[in-house]
Amino acid sequence: MKIPSIKELEKYYDPAVFYNALVLKKIDLRMAKIFIKSGITPNQITILSQIVGIIGAILFAYSNPIYWILGWFVINFYMILDGSDGIVARYTKTTSKFGAFLDEFTHPIINTLIFVPMSFGLYRIFGDPLVFLLGFSSVFSMLLVRTFNLSVKVKRKKVLYDTSAEDFISLKNIAKIPIELGGMFHIILLCSLIDLILSLSFTGFGETLSFRLLFLVLSGCFLPMILLRKVFKFYQKSFSRNPKKAS
Repeated sequence: MKIPSIKELEKYYDPAVFYNALVLKKIDLRMAKIFIKSGITPNQITILSQIVGIIGAILFAYSNPIYWILGWFVINFYMILDGSDGIVARYTKTTSKFGAFLDEFTHPIINTLIFVPMSFGLYRIFGDPLVFLLGFSSVFSMLLVRTFNLSVKVKRKKVLYDTSAEDFISLKNIAKIPIELGGMFHIILLCSLIDLILSLSFTGFGETLSFRLLFLVLSGCFLPMILLRKVFKFYQKSFSRNPKKAS
């Protein structure tokens, strides 16, 4: 098979999130080129990405913020692999329903269940079982949103984000970062860095307060609210389309 150039692969690039399109695009394309050259199939890349993602997630089970920072780098590699499998599949014309199912089925494993090791990591610090309740609340809410497909649908064109558009780096696109996988992990990275700096500056800081714990508290409280809001909108639209059934 002919080995494509990076420029040739760009037309097969369809980033899942804005962070991939803005930051990881060049790495995604180069990794895809390596995989095409080596003959690795898209499904094999997907499975490899999940192994890497699970390794990254396990690092969040440690209490030391350094492990969380390392976990952020590993999760970034997971996202690179996750972005490369689609490029390879489209270029080699090996897209399949099973491949699409495998890709969609494995996403929640990392994207959602990351809160489980986070809960263990924070429990090691504070010893309060409440962190498991917050973690379960986050996992349960995010899984339901994905399962019932109640999240806001983005109209997809050739690519989700037009990287050639003049307004690509716009406030509208940047505002999407916090609600995406990449954005969520950047917030975790920021909290981990703050915890690390403050723990080095103030003795015993991490034992009484943690920005990582604050992130879990906010996630555990607000994600269920987001889920309820989406459920309410879903049924509101359903009733508006069928007023007779609503009455």
